[in-house]
Amino acid sequence: MISPPNSPGSGRPSFADLLELVPDATVGVDTSGAIVLCNAHAADVFGYSAEELLGSPIEVLVAEASAERHAGLRAGFAAEPRNRSMGNHEPLSARRRDGSEFPVEVSLSWVEQEGIVLAAVRDVSDRVDGELLARRLRDELEQSRKLEGLGHLAGGVAHDFNNLLAVILNFSTLAADVVVPGTQLADDIGEIRRAAERGRVLTRKLLIVGGRDTGQPDRLDLAAMLTSLRPLLLSATGAGIELRLELAATRSLHADLAQMEQVVVNLVVNARDAMPRGGTLTIRTEDADLPAYDGVPGAAERLPAGRYVALTVADGGTGMTPDVLGAALDPFFTTKPAGQGSGLGLSTVYRIVRELGGLLSIDSEFGAGTSVVMLLPAYAKVPPADASAAA
Repeated sequence: MISPPNSPGSGRPSFADLLELVPDATVGVDTSGAIVLCNAHAADVFGYSAEELLGSPIEVLVAEASAERHAGLRAGFAAEPRNRSMGNHEPLSARRRDGSEFPVEVSLSWVEQEGIVLAAVRDVSDRVDGELLARRLRDELEQSRKLEGLGHLAGGVAHDFNNLLAVILNFSTLAADVVVPGTQLADDIGEIRRAAERGRVLTRKLLIVGGRDTGQPDRLDLAAMLTSLRPLLLSATGAGIELRLELAATRSLHADLAQMEQVVVNLVVNARDAMPRGGTLTIRTEDADLPAYDGVPGAAERLPAGRYVALTVADGGTGMTPDVLGAALDPFFTTKPAGQGSGLGLSTVYRIVRELGGLLSIDSEFGAGTSVVMLLPAYAKVPPADASAAA
């Protein structure tokens, strides 16, 4: 390390000695941008030895995307030095020796007698991660409340509408029995029945969103289900889209078959619509153990530790803007033209995944595609309620 000279035998600690008492990673930078001073904590945080840091340009510690601009900012600071304190600015990005980047707060102090800038750098990764998790939890709570309110409304409407559809279906069936097949009247009655059946499909989606249709959960082999569903998915995607099934032999789920099929079909249809010029659609399954699994940000803090199955549906389509992504799970929200979508696809998926005790994560970038990952609890055999009594 370099330190201001002291008088021989003065017994006073050197500048460098004092820096070792600073709890933050601290470097001194001269007017040319070279590091001329550092404490041991700086070497530890950035992964360099002190010898490697001394003499290096300060930009080796700056995030790559900001390094070029940083040289100009440094020149401006040298022309008009001013102290900068921690806590009053957004975190910056620093770079370690291995190239990894991490969020930091930086304070700057001009040491006039030495002609150097002291930069104290504090790693705030834990704080930033905590803020991101808190934001995710707030967003999830807000989404749950929104879905709960709309779900109650949707479920109530669906229940009443289902009763009306039952009357239409019953009377159209009776009417079909007494008309001459092949006549215009018979065809019209058939159209009425088909429209009512489509309405029944829609009401089932509404009942799921409203939490009034939990299906009949049973032990389910996800890979086997997807394999049997492949012909339907190929038909839904069309010739311009390559469908890839990357199916690992995973643990079983405890879920309703029809609901899980609906989850996959809804996501595949959304992916297809996001790729009007064609592309690749990938469905992937894998086992996931929490807290070790890192495929979904914050999953370890939002779900109990244990055994899960991860189901991913990813496309190379148009992706979503931040505004669209923020509203994607809202019931009845759609970007499709009127009459081409109910806006219930993703909200239905979200509700089913949540009812299963799982977690849904959407990662999307406008122009770069979308990836939907669902973490679903693995099947766990529950002993009969009277097992202990029988023993």
